Amino acid sequence: MLSSAKKILKYSAKVASATKNKVEAEIKKLVKANNITAQKGKALAKKVLSELKKDKTRLEKFIVAELKKDIKKAKPYLTKGKKIAKKTAKKAEKTATKAAKKALNTAKKKTTRVAKRVAKAVKGR
Repeated sequence: MLSSAKKILKYSAKVASATKNKVEAEIKKLVKANNITAQKGKALAKKVLSELKKDKTRLEKFIVAELKKDIKKAKPYLTKGKKIAKKTAKKAEKTATKAAKKALNTAKKKTTRVAKRVAKAVKGR
């Protein structure tokens, strides 16, 4: 989600840059065609670019606000996922403990049987 926002911001910066170039080019055409004076062209470019900057700022604020909303919506799912993970970990721990105890008991039984056989063999000599 965050990478998408970064892509959007980069894209908007590229668009703004391209738009700035386009605005300057169009104003130069108007000045060359004597439709406006160079001074008015500079003022117009300044005004248009100022508006573009405001629009970019508004877009960035909007994106940040939307991301915050999405993060707020996602938090309950993250919390639920955390709880499920804890529960699963507890179950796995219990299962592993049971298996370990069972293996230990089996080992004790086998060790006892072997010890009895050895004791019998020693007595029989």
